[in-house]
Amino acid sequence: MNRANATDQSSIEAARTAQATQDKLAVQNDIEDVRRLMGSKWGRRFVWRLLSKAGVYRPTFNVNAMTMAYHEGYRKYGTELLEQIHLHALEQHDLMVKENTGDR
Repeated sequence: MNRANATDQSSIEAARTAQATQDKLAVQNDIEDVRRLMGSKWGRRFVWRLLSKAGVYRPTFNVNAMTMAYHEGYRKYGTELLEQIHLHALEQHDLMVKENTGDR
């Protein structure tokens, strides 16, 4: 939105609608990306490595608070990815765990 239209209600509403449409498309793309990634064996293997490096499946406790905070930062991104997987590809999550833990 430019300054000339800052008080024009129709321009403001049009900009909001356009932004809402872009946001909805971005969410749909993210969902499809997670489903495609988890839908392939190589994708599940890649996600498993990311989640493992992020420390999602291990405690982050450390007597040094700064070290623990550092590990929690990694873990935060891992848990966000895990949340998306649980919401949009739960069956593939279970398969990923079986494939990577030897629980066949």
